[in-house]
Amino acid sequence: VKPSLDPAFSSWEFLLDVDGNTQLLGAGGFGQVYKAFTDKQQTVAVKIVKLEGASSASLIDEAIEKENAEISVLKAVRHPNIVQFLKSERIKKGELCIFTELISGHSLSELMQLQRRPFDEAAVRNFSKQFCTALHFLHSRSPVTLHRDIKCSNIMLTNEGLIKLIDFGVAKEVFATMCSTKTAHGTLHFMAPELFSEDEGIVYSPKTDVWAFGCSVFEMLEMKPPNWQFRWQQIPLRIHNHDMPQLPAEASALLRDFYGRCVQREPRRRAATAELLEHKFLQ
Repeated sequence: VKPSLDPAFSSWEFLLDVDGNTQLLGAGGFGQVYKAFTDKQQTVAVKIVKLEGASSASLIDEAIEKENAEISVLKAVRHPNIVQFLKSERIKKGELCIFTELISGHSLSELMQLQRRPFDEAAVRNFSKQFCTALHFLHSRSPVTLHRDIKCSNIMLTNEGLIKLIDFGVAKEVFATMCSTKTAHGTLHFMAPELFSEDEGIVYSPKTDVWAFGCSVFEMLEMKPPNWQFRWQQIPLRIHNHDMPQLPAEASALLRDFYGRCVQREPRRRAATAELLEHKFLQ
């Protein structure tokens, strides 16, 4: 049995490569991820979020408070297909650290780039079944736990072939609070239509996770998200006024139906994770 990581470490340091540089594992719009070693003799991943752009110190404090509350919830999540969150800490005035287990392997987007081709349908079925199992687990919790930033770059495949959901949109929620805005900070090509509503504000839900997952299925088959050819300013209107793009011609009817249930424009018509797990495509 794999031992559980101990989040009660009191000190840590970056692990360096042979040239003496920190080992950068990945980078995004909300921070950079490095390899670190703790005083519990465990190697972990640490995401460094730079707290810049806030209009006041009180907004930074509010953002940190919200983030700590969310991390405490995520720390209790234990599922083989979900990254284990450990802790967060503010190391200096302008930086926040989020610690998680270190995952071997690559993200699905990285694997496609390394192979220079998309995944075949058998792989998409395998990944989707594991993914839906994890998502159903999150959505069945009380209170419901949401991911809010599903895309292939946030879906890892371990060296052993195990899907792991990472990067639960925590960092971008910190930025949303610091900027004192209700504007969505997700990846536009993966955002559900209701997230662009100006009437009721931004409301993430299990159904917005399902939409983003459907977009990720498209990405697994095309190496790019739906509507990739449009500028980000065009995306909200495009999603509201047009049907989502179809899967490639070689996709099976079962896969097309599965994808279509994920990207229904009306949330009430969109499939729940329980329905997706029962779909014939995953059997």
